[in-house]
Amino acid sequence: MTSEPPPLYPRYCFDLSPTFAAWCFLKIADTRRLSHLPEYEGQNFFFYKNLPIRWVRFVGLIVSILEFPNRRIYTLDDSSGDILECILWDAELQGGSNNTYANNETQKSHPSINWPDFGPGQLVDAKGELTWYKSTWQLRLTRIVIVPDTAAELELWDKRLAFRRDILTVPWALSDKEVRRARRKAEKEELNPQINDKKDSYVKQADGLDWDEIERLLPADAKALKTAWRRVEGRKKADLIWDINVALAKKRTAERKRLKYAGLG
Repeated sequence: MTSEPPPLYPRYCFDLSPTFAAWCFLKIADTRRLSHLPEYEGQNFFFYKNLPIRWVRFVGLIVSILEFPNRRIYTLDDSSGDILECILWDAELQGGSNNTYANNETQKSHPSINWPDFGPGQLVDAKGELTWYKSTWQLRLTRIVIVPDTAAELELWDKRLAFRRDILTVPWALSDKEVRRARRKAEKEELNPQINDKKDSYVKQADGLDWDEIERLLPADAKALKTAWRRVEGRKKADLIWDINVALAKKRTAERKRLKYAGLG
């Protein structure tokens, strides 16, 4: 006798999932277990059981690099039985934060682009948006860094194991009350649907928060924010990023006004 598959909840329930706005730390072979549904085509939502997956993280060796005028494709192998194409577009490189690609040495393959100087055989930690293109899984990179040593590699393995143990293997179930509450919230937000998209996009910036600026502009809250940052995951982390950026925006506006009135702006 087989158990029934877990229910697939409506889109407005996704933000209650522990995977919705989290970096989902997977093995490349785990992509075989992901399903994609026609109603979410183009949104890049995939499903591990009933867990929505969009932002993912992999650790593996670069085994090859293909270079094109506007992108590079790094093929990653994590010894799980599959490989993955990780694509870095020049727009992501030029538009990212200074620490998005944490290699100080760069090479100019094209006059206007400073590509990160990664090579075959290097172990990297890659984060990005998972996509399905021509029957092939790909990762659109938002961050890629070299894993510096064995200790760092073992730490990443532990994090991946913890994500599997604490998230992927735990059934995700919502009560009827939670579903109704999520539906009512979605109905209220229909007048401003961009809010959730903005919150989701902030996950890309998760490792790029400028804590120096936070300590300067929000000195009374910086310590508590750092503590919360280390403890929260999933949607709570996305909400925290949203709140931090809103608070910073207000402080920046106030600072610009102060400098303007002082004749310094």
